[in-house]
Amino acid sequence: MKGILSKLKTFESLGVIPEICNSLSSAQIEAPTTIQKLAIPSLLQNTFHHLITAQTGTGKTLTYLIPIFQLLHSQEVQAGKILTKPNFPRALIIVPNRDLVAQCADMMSIFNYERKLISCKVSSGISMNIEKESLLNGVDVVVGTPERVEQHILAGNLDLNGLTQLVVDECDTLFDIGYQRLIEFYTKSMIKSKGKINFFAATLPDTLVDKMNNLFSTGPEQEKPALKKIVEKATHYNLSHIKHDFIHSEGGEKQIYLMKIINEALMDGQKKSFMIFCNSVPSAEMVERLLTEKGFKAASLSGKHSLKSRTKSIQAFRDKQIDFLVCNDLASRGLDFPHLNYVINYEFPRALSDYVHRAGRCGRCGRDGTVISFYRKQDRPKIEAMQESFKKGTPLHIEDSFYTDVIEKVNESNNTSEVNQVEKLKTILRKTQK
Repeated sequence: MKGILSKLKTFESLGVIPEICNSLSSAQIEAPTTIQKLAIPSLLQNTFHHLITAQTGTGKTLTYLIPIFQLLHSQEVQAGKILTKPNFPRALIIVPNRDLVAQCADMMSIFNYERKLISCKVSSGISMNIEKESLLNGVDVVVGTPERVEQHILAGNLDLNGLTQLVVDECDTLFDIGYQRLIEFYTKSMIKSKGKINFFAATLPDTLVDKMNNLFSTGPEQEKPALKKIVEKATHYNLSHIKHDFIHSEGGEKQIYLMKIINEALMDGQKKSFMIFCNSVPSAEMVERLLTEKGFKAASLSGKHSLKSRTKSIQAFRDKQIDFLVCNDLASRGLDFPHLNYVINYEFPRALSDYVHRAGRCGRCGRDGTVISFYRKQDRPKIEAMQESFKKGTPLHIEDSFYTDVIEKVNESNNTSEVNQVEKLKTILRKTQK
């Protein structure tokens, strides 16, 4: 396999059409990453459903966007006409939160060749009426959060009967935060309509494997649709190309240690950027106040803030107008800041999967980075598991995360509501399919 991958040095060698290669080149994206080499050729064949896992920061978004745009383009070439229709997307991308919706939509904007396919983003924080108008004007690709996609389906603004491609990105997170029934519903609908479903994840916990096995066949048996698993070798290996430091702290001296770390990092006079993770909104706000009082340019990021405020903070950090982004685990999934130098876990993550996601904000696509983590006595077993992984060169054993704690929890009543919503979706689909 290594010999084969070494020959795949360009996107063109993966089977990507020249128009898309030119779009990538214009965006200064010249060479495919390992997961792109592994997955894009199979995705372009459009034969199997897929479960694709790779470390954070390895280019998974482009791994599914390139095949989507090429396959939709090929459909129009074969049909000899434009296939854009009001309210009937041909591809749907589901991501966990609105920040990732915005980031994915920005990434789609690079595919500007011949006739530009029309995309639409749907998520909380945006007026449903504005989204409704965009969908009514015609759409090829929709990217959205599961709850907003559901709202548009129930309102009659979005019809999935023309769907040929479904991507569930960060599927480990989506299943973990309570969207299992909805994702399974979309999956079964796609299987019935002969469309293709591609799941993407940065971690592969046992629970996710079990859920995939319930929906698909991964062996020779054919009673269930076939699922092709593509797992990058480095998945669950703890980002060995970046530096990991651990500092024991049980109490109030943590603030002193934090300022010492920051001041030492800035001693060379070079501009640096930091993401500081906390386990709660009050902790993040406290750290932001501390940094501001010390004269640093900082902003906090959590679900408490409006979409406008979060977008403003993310863009300011991306444009290097601020040097510190203090956040909870809402910011640990998918967000890409190429210039990020340091990740500081002011509070140690409660699960190894959350550590992997946080650490993956730096060192993306092989860049350098440093992760510094404060820990207490009860965190020691997780650190020992990571150190053992480094020493032996073995993958981490990943369990479910605590990401659900940073968004609206799906409590018992919400679970009942989700069942009712799925039943409503089934009724709508039955009516539209008649």
